[in-house]
Amino acid sequence: MFQFILTLMFIFAIIFSIFALISFLLYKLGKKINKKVGVFLALTSIIVFCYFTYTAFFPTDSFYEDEFKSIVGLDFPNSGKIIEQSATYPDFHGDYHSNFTVKLSKNDFTELLNFIKNDEYFSYEEKGLEKSCYKDMKTVFYASHSAIGEGDVMQFCEDLETVIISKSRY
Repeated sequence: MFQFILTLMFIFAIIFSIFALISFLLYKLGKKINKKVGVFLALTSIIVFCYFTYTAFFPTDSFYEDEFKSIVGLDFPNSGKIIEQSATYPDFHGDYHSNFTVKLSKNDFTELLNFIKNDEYFSYEEKGLEKSCYKDMKTVFYASHSAIGEGDVMQFCEDLETVIISKSRY
């Protein structure tokens, strides 16, 4: 584990050094035109680097909307709102885990549930109202995507609005 962390730190240091070099070169290039242009170019490259680093560890909502589409095969509903989210950073093999909770309108919830019940690639079961859903709600329906693997799971909660989606790539 220590070796993995050390390797990750080394890779981060190399990437950071490359961006620092690019920032310096942009500063020097822009300085030939005007000192303010050089500073602007250098700061822009640093801001871009920080943005991409941040979104790599803390994905935006569009990442989770794409995850929804890749699991379900439908576009993310207009009424959908992501209320909780978490994701691990992919390792060298591309393995990661994402987990997010979506609040839907009752109509979209019912449409999604009916789609999954009628889709041949989903295996599903009705649960006996277990306490395992969002904020002490109970799961009334559980589905996994058999075409992709056991790591893709959806839990439909008893409020008929909340869906918890987990995706694991191993």
